Amino acid sequence: MITKKMQTLFWVTILTLVSTLCGCRSVTCPENKAQMAMKPKNGDPRNSLIEPEAKSVFGQESMTSAEYKARGDEKRKNGDPEGGLIDLDKAIELAPTDYNAYWIRAIIKEAYIHDRSGALQDYDKAIELNPDIWRIYRQRGDIHRKNKDYSLAVSDFKNSAKLNSNDDISRLHLANIYTHSLMIKEEAIKAWYDLATVYLRHNRRKDAINCLTEMCVLDDKHELIDKLRNILSLTNVPVEPQ
Repeated sequence: MITKKMQTLFWVTILTLVSTLCGCRSVTCPENKAQMAMKPKNGDPRNSLIEPEAKSVFGQESMTSAEYKARGDEKRKNGDPEGGLIDLDKAIELAPTDYNAYWIRAIIKEAYIHDRSGALQDYDKAIELNPDIWRIYRQRGDIHRKNKDYSLAVSDFKNSAKLNSNDDISRLHLANIYTHSLMIKEEAIKAWYDLATVYLRHNRRKDAINCLTEMCVLDDKHELIDKLRNILSLTNVPVEPQ
């Protein structure tokens, strides 16, 4: 028969056990402490589980195409073209339709790595993506000129001159190619005349007179020679070639 004393002892034992269990979970239990230590801050497990080095890599991988492109161009300017190529490769991987990234990579390949073939491929892609940038035509044309692919060079220099009415460099290349490489007299005279008009717009009259000299060597009776002489006669610069 259960006495009142035995009932009291039973309930005291039960309460003691419950108190002990609760104390372990909230204060002294090593397992509970370990779980609390692993609890992520702000609800983001990366805050507590990613090592500092891993966070740095994670941040680097999150760079945008524009950031890679800018850093690559900066490396080029600071004498690290190889590092610049690596960044430009990544920029193009992230944004394969960015003509400017191909353009910068082409410049590095041509001027710093001396990889004309690779540069031509990038210039081709840049023009395919944006056919309205005159300077890209001129730079690609210069590679064709150096490779003695004169017909391709002429096409690029003409496009550059068409897009930029003040591009004297492309016009000079055209005049020299027609005069000394292709030896097409009529086209050469036209090219020298066109170049002279650009020089005159910028008050470079002596350079224009040099163009007149080249024209006279080719054909001193050509009608464009008289036309250029008439233009020059309106200036204070001697009209006769020196």
